[in-house]
Formats: sequence, structure tokens, C-alpha cells
Amino acid sequence: MLTQDGAIFISIDDNESKNLRAICDEIFGESNFVGDVIWQKTYSPRNDSKGIPTETEHILIYAKQDGWTPKRLKRTTEMDDRYASSDGDPRPWSSGDAAAPGAATHQGMVYAIQHPITGSMLCPPNGRHRPFGGQSMLEIMNEWAEYEFRDIHDEARRAEICGVSPEDVRKGVKALVLKNPCEATFKAAQERYDKGHWPRLYFTNKGKGGMRLKRYLDSMDGKMPTNLWPYSEVGHTDEAKKQLKTLFNDSAPFDSPKPTRLMKRMLDIASDKNSLVLDFFSGSATMGEAVIQKNADDEGQRKFILVQLPEETTGQYSTLTDIGEERIRRAGEKIKSEIEAENAQLTLDGTPKKVPDIGFRVLRVDDSNYEDRRKLVDEYSQKDIDDDVDITKMDRSDLDLLFEALPKFQLPYGSKIDVLSGGEFDGHTVYSVNDGQLLACFEDSIPESLVRAMAAFSPRPSYVLVSENGFLNSAARTNFTEIFKQSADEKTGATQIRII
Repeated sequence: MLTQDGAIFISIDDNESKNLRAICDEIFGESNFVGDVIWQKTYSPRNDSKGIPTETEHILIYAKQDGWTPKRLKRTTEMDDRYASSDGDPRPWSSGDAAAPGAATHQGMVYAIQHPITGSMLCPPNGRHRPFGGQSMLEIMNEWAEYEFRDIHDEARRAEICGVSPEDVRKGVKALVLKNPCEATFKAAQERYDKGHWPRLYFTNKGKGGMRLKRYLDSMDGKMPTNLWPYSEVGHTDEAKKQLKTLFNDSAPFDSPKPTRLMKRMLDIASDKNSLVLDFFSGSATMGEAVIQKNADDEGQRKFILVQLPEETTGQYSTLTDIGEERIRRAGEKIKSEIEAENAQLTLDGTPKKVPDIGFRVLRVDDSNYEDRRKLVDEYSQKDIDDDVDITKMDRSDLDLLFEALPKFQLPYGSKIDVLSGGEFDGHTVYSVNDGQLLACFEDSIPESLVRAMAAFSPRPSYVLVSENGFLNSAARTNFTEIFKQSADEKTGATQIRII
């Protein structure tokens, strides 16, 4: 069920983590293993535990295909505090290595650079190469003095750096040298250093040392997630229980919820603004709340599908699914009210925060809405045929019939559904799916005026679904089909009709 760029997160304890890893390696392939995250689920381990008290839980991550990488997390204040501006540069920066690994495969970027102040030749460390292309390096060094590329016939030194023989080193790679290496040039470069606000490639030891690279804060990406998720970052089990008690008026109806911060960490590194998130052991529906919170944070439109068996529980709610439904309702309303209160405090020039979609639809797995009356030909009697005109089960509603039909038209269960009963439909109940993409009517009597109103509906429906009971005879059924054929045109095409 994963999309090609999808990933799966599976929470498991120590007892079964080894077996789960073996199963996932077989299903997804060892190459699609992303990581075994250790979640610190508690901050106060039990003293009465036998053996070693457990503080952590595993979260195995697998991707659908090789090459999946997690998104970066937001940078922390501690990370940003490492950046400063000791030279007066208006952009905060930190000192970085002025060379990159992979000299053997980037031999054209392995060359000496003449120091602008001392005149000495500086080579990259063994196994490393210059950080930028030749033209960029020339432009940066020209901020110190006038430079040019010149062949200094240093094949032996470059071969040593690249880890190859002098015979195999790339020929004709030129060094970056001063055009006029004299005392006046050196003095001007020293004055340039003393002035401050140095170029991106600068020199240590008061300008006379080795080369370093400025790494600017505003060009840095976020923090890479690691395989250790401490409770300080993603929450713990006690926090999860307190969150649930807050939503349910100081009474937690579920014993082992996950913290929303844990679920949001998964969304942070694995989802886009329009992602579809599936949790097939949803428990108390923590993931549903986390998706709504994440959408509130970045104005995303993520959708969730939560799957849970209706396990019986004690207390106010009879099943675990009832708890999940109520949690999503309460969490959604809480998030909505908090945003509205925040927006009410804005000044005239403030930008109001968008309230996320907090709606959801609850479906249950059941058998078909129709009786199975299949028989062999010689088993049928006239009475059987008469009885089988309507095989709809007695306890099923119009919406039950509509939802069973949606997959037949390749329409998702999350489709928008409106009930149209007045005006052009003269009091008859017609269901409009996705603003008229599908029109459905399950009434026992469908007059011609209603058929014509459905055929004239704008925008023209792609599909029409009606009950066979709505037609008095076969002539009325044929007339129904012909009306839609006559209303078709070249632009919109014919409507697909299905009679059940």
C-alpha cells in the first residue's frame, strides 16, 4: 500500500524487534532498511523490574524503494548559537573545512593555491579536493589579489593527494597562483585581512595560516534526524497520558497512548504538506491528532486513514474505536479554538493563522448491502425471480448503498458528499459526490422530471447511480438512459450510468 516514495514506521519492543527486522528485510528488502530508531519512552524506569529496566522502544523504518531519505528537522537555538561574525561579516558564519573528500574521482579539483599573504603554495590534504569549481575558486581568490590558473607541473604532489601513481594522475591540471607575487601584493592582501569582512575562503593565524571556509547560517539546512529520539524531543508515555486526560476532562480512557510529539516527529521527517498518512493500529488515534496539529503548523492538507478493531473497553466508551473518534473530535475543536483565540489577539496588520480541516469520516467494514441470491438456473422459480427484484438488506441506508458504490467509480471514501433535495429536484433526495461528479438517487419512484433535472445538472455528472426499484417498468428504464444520451455533447461526453 506504500507509494513509491513512501516509508513505514513500526513500533516494537525488545522482545520482538529481532523477528520484526527479519520479516521486514524479507518483505521490503534489506537495502530498503532506513534505520532502527530508539525512542526513550519513559523518564523514570520502574525499580521493581526484573533484569534490566526498560526505558526505550524500537521504531523500525523501511522505505518502499532504495534511496529514500528523511527530511531535515528544524534547526535548534543551540545549533544557531554556534554561528557568529568575528570578522564583521553581516551574515553569521562558522568555520568549515575548505576541502571535500573524493580526490581520486575529482582530480580536476586537486591543485595548489598560492597564499595571498605569504606566497607559499597550499595543497589540499591527502584524499581531498577544492570545495568549488575552478571559476568560483578564481572569483573568491580574486577578492584577496589578482589570480590566474597556471601549470606548475606538480603531478607528483597531486598524485600523492589523489592516491594514484604519477603516471595515472590527470595531466594539465593548473594551480591557482598570484599574477604578481611580490611584497606589494602580500601587503595589500594583509591589509585586506585586517579590514575584516573576509571573502568566503579565508586564512587563519592572523591571515598567515591555512585556508578555511565560511559556512553561512542562512545557507544551512535543518538538523538531520538521528536514530536516538529522547523524550525531551518527542515526548514519553506519561506525557501521552496527561495529553489524553486533558482532552477527556481529567480522565484517560486508554492506558497506553503514544505522545503526539512522537507522531509529529514521524510526520516531520516523512511527510509533505499533501501526504496521505495511514495508521493501521491507531489505538487512541494519536496520529489523527498529530496530523491536524501538523497541518495547523504549516497550513498543510495532509489526510489520515486510521484503522482499528472495535476492541471492547471498560468505562464510558464501549470500544477503542469510540475513544479514537471522540479524541479526534475533541482535539480538532481544541486546535480550532486555540487558533481562533490567537487570531483574535492579532493587530490590524497581523496575518491570521489558517484553521486546518478538522473533519473526518468514520467507516466500518461490513458485508455487502445486498443479499446473495445466486442460484443455478434450474433452481429458480417464478417466485424467486419476483422476490429478487429488490435484494437490498432491510437495515441498510442510502448512504450505505452510496459508499459501497464509490470504489466501483474509483472515487475515494473521502469524497465530498452533498444532499440535494430542493429547487431543481422538486423535493427528491439526490446525492452529489465531489460537486456533481457523481449523482445518486435511491428512491423507489423516479419520475421523468427528476431524470431530466439530473441530466441537466451543471456541471454535467460523469456518473449517475440509481436504484432499479425507481422504474415502473423496462420502458421507464430505457427512457432514463435515452434522456442522458440526448443530453450528451462533444465537450462533456456521455454520462456513465449504473442501475443497482
